[in-house]
Amino acid sequence: MIYSFVYSSSHPMASVIIFPRRYMRPWALLRVCNSWRNIALNSPTLWSVLAFNFTGANPKIHPLQYRVPFQRALELSKNSNLSIQLTIHHPTIGDVNFLWKHIISTSSRWVTCDLSADYWEFREFLDVFRNIPNLRTLRLKAGTHTWFGDTHGEPSEFFSTAAALRTVEFYGLEFLSLSLPLHRLTELSIHQPSRAGASSLFHQCIDGAVNLDTFSFHCKSEMIFDPLPNTVVHARLRKLTFVDSVPASLFWCSMPGLEELVLFTKPTESHHPIYDNDVGDLCSFVERSNCPLRRLVIQQPVPFSVFRSIVLCCSTSLTDLVLTIDWDDTVEELANCRLLPSLRTLSLSYLPRLSKVLFEDDSIYSMVRARRDAGLERLTLSMPQSKFWVHADIPNHLARLWNLTNGSFHIQFMYVGTDHFYEQESLEYLTNWIKEETSLGDRDNGAVHH
Repeated sequence: MIYSFVYSSSHPMASVIIFPRRYMRPWALLRVCNSWRNIALNSPTLWSVLAFNFTGANPKIHPLQYRVPFQRALELSKNSNLSIQLTIHHPTIGDVNFLWKHIISTSSRWVTCDLSADYWEFREFLDVFRNIPNLRTLRLKAGTHTWFGDTHGEPSEFFSTAAALRTVEFYGLEFLSLSLPLHRLTELSIHQPSRAGASSLFHQCIDGAVNLDTFSFHCKSEMIFDPLPNTVVHARLRKLTFVDSVPASLFWCSMPGLEELVLFTKPTESHHPIYDNDVGDLCSFVERSNCPLRRLVIQQPVPFSVFRSIVLCCSTSLTDLVLTIDWDDTVEELANCRLLPSLRTLSLSYLPRLSKVLFEDDSIYSMVRARRDAGLERLTLSMPQSKFWVHADIPNHLARLWNLTNGSFHIQFMYVGTDHFYEQESLEYLTNWIKEETSLGDRDNGAVHH
């Protein structure tokens, strides 16, 4: 509380100081506040990370209440590089004038820009990207409307000065219309709901972003009218993420340096049939790339048998596996240590349906013990928020798993955001809670039968 008070009291806009009782004498606190104020006013980098939110007129807030502090903060930043966050939705005329005069005029100092705007406001502020020589990270949320028009001239002009740009994250439509300097990027994330065009967005990005190290792609449906060109070999890419589905143009791509593959990052309760085809395409992609895949993450509940061929392709190189469990075959397959002999880290997230049978037998214990003896170093078991998995025998099973841990093998047992294997007390707390829950259930059932 003292630190919070010191910070707020030392703010250049503060006009009234109210001393908290019981903590320190007023003269001592005033000295601390004055020292903090002097440091803050003479440290431009303290004012280099700024967030501006312009979401239309609010009758309860006078414009000066936010414009004056914003302007003062920009003055205090002096000539330091800036990380700017702009949220612009239906701004007032006064907001727009303030933006152009005080904020956008500093664009040559931006190293990070996070812009979220409705499609109309987004179009209006495209010109700001004509003067961004120091910008390294760009995040754009442009809504779900088409926004690019002929009135804005050639799109290549907007980012012609972005020589330092390396990381781009884009949410919206018409990504290619921006004509970003793809060849400069090392990290790219695209979230485009759907697209229809002559060529594949995924293929063009892989072909143009030759220095890309990390690529996350989300486009649910992509209609391509022209035939795709020859296969693109991208040797630099190390991490590839598909948020929802796998683009058909992956068939024309090869990535021999790929080390991490992350699939279906929107987990659901049920397995969608389309993923069977997607995983088949991924299998041929991994085989074709002949890549040293070390980490595989599948966050949809896909049967182990479906993606087993991917695992076989990289069986000797894979060291880290993350799965969402909703099928009975996974634990049994993982118990075979001849499959994935180099596995060092294993993470299993259970959905409610299968969590109910997790400890019905010794299969999970046998798998964990076999993997530990084969060299596994860390296991994470994540349970669903529900209480479906809770029953009277759970404490005994947890105790057996706990006894498998040693100096070279660690287990995390995650429930409601807490690792209950972090220390003995955490495990005791969980087991006591389970005993209380099951005893309450037994009493309720007894009362019903009585």
